Amino acid sequence: MRTWALITALILTINIFWLFPVPVMAAGGIPVLMYHYVRNFTYPGDPEGHVLSVSPANFDAQMAYLSSHGYTPISLDTAYAIETGASPSPGKPVVLTFDDGTIDFYANAYPILK
Repeated sequence: MRTWALITALILTINIFWLFPVPVMAAGGIPVLMYHYVRNFTYPGDPEGHVLSVSPANFDAQMAYLSSHGYTPISLDTAYAIETGASPSPGKPVVLTFDDGTIDFYANAYPILK
């Protein structure tokens, strides 16, 4: 049942704001940060894109914050293992997710995450 709670939390709450994403908490309290676009928004005809975009500078600041506050990025597999008791949790785990696999993740997020 905890597996479905985790999956439901991930599927039903795909929200992001342009300054800092709203963390979704998995059943055990693991924050899940969801990103749709990491790009400088320059498309005035796409009002939804503005809300779904975080600039590379803000993304860099967010990753610096997580790092300086002791957060450890983990995969969804690791989150599942923690939730089911199969794996110990690092002190401050966090899951980062990226929707749609657009090129901006490779061009803008990946260099920051390296």
